[in-house]
Amino acid sequence: METANIPLVSVVMPAYNAEKYIAEAIESVIAQTFSNWELVIVDDGSTDRTWETVQKYAQKEPRIKPHRMPQNTGAAYLPRKEAVERAQGKWVVALDADDRIENQGLEKLLTRQQETGADIVLQQLVAVEEDGQSPTGQECPASNFDFAAVLPGKEACSLTIGEWIINGNGLSCRRLFQDACLKQTSAIGMNSDEYLTRLLLLSAGKVAFCKAKYFYRQNTQSITRKFSQKLFDSLRTDMDLKKFVQQHYGERSDEARRMAVQQWNGLLHYTLLLYETPDIAPSVRATLEQRLLEAWKDIDWTMVKPHLKHRPLSYLLMWNFQIYKAILKGWVLAKRIKQR
Repeated sequence: METANIPLVSVVMPAYNAEKYIAEAIESVIAQTFSNWELVIVDDGSTDRTWETVQKYAQKEPRIKPHRMPQNTGAAYLPRKEAVERAQGKWVVALDADDRIENQGLEKLLTRQQETGADIVLQQLVAVEEDGQSPTGQECPASNFDFAAVLPGKEACSLTIGEWIINGNGLSCRRLFQDACLKQTSAIGMNSDEYLTRLLLLSAGKVAFCKAKYFYRQNTQSITRKFSQKLFDSLRTDMDLKKFVQQHYGERSDEARRMAVQQWNGLLHYTLLLYETPDIAPSVRATLEQRLLEAWKDIDWTMVKPHLKHRPLSYLLMWNFQIYKAILKGWVLAKRIKQR
C-alpha cells in the first residue's frame, strides 16, 4: 500500500541558468493527469533568475522540492544524482529544465509499467523548435518503432550504441537509478548522462516502451550549439563507453564495432570544430589538442578502417597523429579558400 504523503513518482530536474524555460518545464509537471508526484529540482549554482523562479513555484506547490548545489559542478550528472538521492518515489522520471512532458505523460508511463512489469518504461522524445511548440520531425524512437516490444535490458542498451534507435528517458525504478549513479565513477563531464543511461538500461530486467511524449527543445543558445571546452568532454565519455561495451558485449562484438565508429566520428567532429573555430587562446588550443591525441590513441583502427572514406588517402589519418592533424588543418584551410 502507498503511504499518502509519499509520492509514487519523483520527477528529477537538474537546472542551470534556465530562467527562460524552467517555468514551462515546471508547469508541464503541475498539469499532469496523474497527481501523486513530487518534483525534485536541483539548481546547479545558476547565475540568472532560475533559483528565484524555482522558489516561487515551491512556495505555491508543496510537491515541488527545491535544493541548490553549493557551487556550479559543470555537469548535469551531478545535480541529477543529487536529485535522485533526494527522491522518495518508487519511480523516477528525469526532466531537463528546458523541456516538457505531455499532460498524460506520467499516467501513460505508469499504465505501461503496470501492464508489463518492466523496470524501465521509455517514452518518445519529440524534438521541437526553440518556441517549444513546433515539431522538427525528429523523434526517438521513430514512429515506426515497435512500441509494444518488451526487451531485456542488455538488448535495449545495445539499441543506443552507435546510433540512438531508442532513448534512455522515461520511468525508471528509483533503486536501479540510484545503483547506476553509484556505479558511475568516471565520465562525469558535460555529457556524462550518456554513460549513466547505458548503465541504467543494462541493469534492467525488462525495458518497455510507450508513446508518452517528451518534448525536447532545440535551444539555439545551448552550450551544445556553440564552442566550449566542455564539448570535448564527449571524447572522454566515448573512451569510457568503449570500455563499457567491450566489458559487457565483447571486444569483437557488433556493439564494439559500432562503438568504434561512434568514437571515430566524435574524434573527427571535435577535431574539425577546433580547427574551424578562430580566436582560441593558444593554451586552450594546446589543451584540447592533447585531449584529441588521447582520443586518437584510443581508437580501435582495425574496427574503424573499413568505414574510412576516400581510401587509401584516409589511411594516413591512422598512421600518425601529426599527419592526422595536418590533413584536417589542410582540409579546413581549403574549405575556407573555396568559400571566399
